[in-house]
Amino acid sequence: MSVIELIRHVAAIPPGERTLFEQLLRAMESSHLSPDLASQSPWPDFAARLRSIYGQNLAPDLTLLAYRLTW
Repeated sequence: MSVIELIRHVAAIPPGERTLFEQLLRAMESSHLSPDLASQSPWPDFAARLRSIYGQNLAPDLTLLAYRLTW
C-alpha cells in the first residue's frame, strides 16, 4: 500500500475514529517498545568477535601462502 492510499483510507475514517487512530499511532511511535531494526539483528557481530580474538592483526591469505609454498 502506498502512502497516498494510506492517507486516503485514513481520511475516509469518521473524525472520532480518526482521532483515536492518530492517538494510537503516536503512542506506538513514542513507546519504548517500538522496533529498532538495527538492534534486533538475529545475527551475531562476527567482525567484533574476530577483533576480540585476533585484535587488529590481519589473517594471512592461506591460498596465496599455499601457492608460494608449492613453488
